[in-house]
Amino acid sequence: MLGNLTSVINLYMEQNMFSESIPLSLANCQNLQLLNLSSNNLTGTMPKKLFTLSSLTISLSMSNNFLTGSLPSEVGDLVNLAELDVSGNKLSGTIPESPYSFKRLGIDVSSNNLSGKIPDFLGKFRALNHLNLSYNDFEGELPTDGSFQMLVVTQFLEIIGSVVASHNYFYLHACAESLIHLKEFLRQKK
Repeated sequence: MLGNLTSVINLYMEQNMFSESIPLSLANCQNLQLLNLSSNNLTGTMPKKLFTLSSLTISLSMSNNFLTGSLPSEVGDLVNLAELDVSGNKLSGTIPESPYSFKRLGIDVSSNNLSGKIPDFLGKFRALNHLNLSYNDFEGELPTDGSFQMLVVTQFLEIIGSVVASHNYFYLHACAESLIHLKEFLRQKK
């Protein structure tokens, strides 16, 4: 039934107590620019076919459900997507190292069971509007370039400009050097 909504551009289906898995037929909605399935009781994995919707340019939100499995590498195919929110699920595994060439993007993967190191592409990715990695099991060294340049300066504030990475297991290897620039960084943020 949902797959018949081929003319729909924005589909808001949040807070409806939907259960079961995400319907594969949503991938037939070839004009969707925004899909919000947040705050339901959806289970299972994220259908890879959903990430073939090149029309998704505004937002794909599946937050606050009971989704399991890993973040599909196909998410990298949504190059025009502006917002991806899969926070508050039970996703596990690592963030895939796929060929990401987003023009602009905000990513929220907070409050899952994701682990491993931060993928190198995130450190080099300069088109991030915001990135929330908090409340996962990430570990290792944080990148020091791109979106993470000022991270170590503001780690103690938990909100890192546009990057949130609290409650993980990172090494702050560049902390001393970055603290020298803290005063200038805070002045620029005013």
